[in-house]
Amino acid sequence: MLHSQDILAIYRHLGTSDLTVVDVETTGSQPDHNWVIEISVLQGCPQAGIAKHRTQLIKPPIPIPKDIQRFTGITPDLVTDAPPPAQAWPEFLPLLETGIFTAHNLPFDYGFIQSEYEKLNIPFSRPLEAQFCTVKLSRILLSHLKSRRLPDLVRHFDFPVDTSHRAEADTLACWYLTLELVNRLEQTPDGPILEKLGQEWLTLEEAAQLLGTDVTTALGELMHPHIVNKCTRRGEILFQRHSVERIC
Repeated sequence: MLHSQDILAIYRHLGTSDLTVVDVETTGSQPDHNWVIEISVLQGCPQAGIAKHRTQLIKPPIPIPKDIQRFTGITPDLVTDAPPPAQAWPEFLPLLETGIFTAHNLPFDYGFIQSEYEKLNIPFSRPLEAQFCTVKLSRILLSHLKSRRLPDLVRHFDFPVDTSHRAEADTLACWYLTLELVNRLEQTPDGPILEKLGQEWLTLEEAAQLLGTDVTTALGELMHPHIVNKCTRRGEILFQRHSVERIC
């Protein structure tokens, strides 16, 4: 878990960083028992532009649900001649292991890609400092907007991108959003960004990572009046980042 100052440093260097923008379409929402059916990877630097953009359909070992077919337009016929996971994923590994892994709602795409490699017994992970979620930065810099959903942002900013739910269009949309966010970052001082970062709610596990300790020890340190926390409807305790960082 990175500290606010470390996250801010990543944000400040985005404009000159090599980014690997990723989007996947899948057979469902849970990676354990679902599969990726399309991946798109766009590589570039905001300062220099797009260097590479590759998209690939992947034939899953399970049927594509009807609702996914309607949502994405990806039908069984489209993936009939597509490579299976065991062929497709090794080819994408060199791309995915370079640059800052960038996605809109990064935990979803990153989680699915990790799961696909795990199924093939291929290790894949990117360090926290090489991960960038455009949703998180959008919450800071675009907090005035009613929605930070990618299709809504495409319409709001009039990005030259198809709004279809396909991986290639979504990586382009994420790229254009990143350019917009980088531009806004240049006009925003550190203070407001750090303030917004400090308002983030962390799970106990995330707070423990930030404190560099185990969950049990962290809970003992966090259950004090000066630590801002709240309880969700499911009974999960969340801790505000800024108060956790004060005791790091």
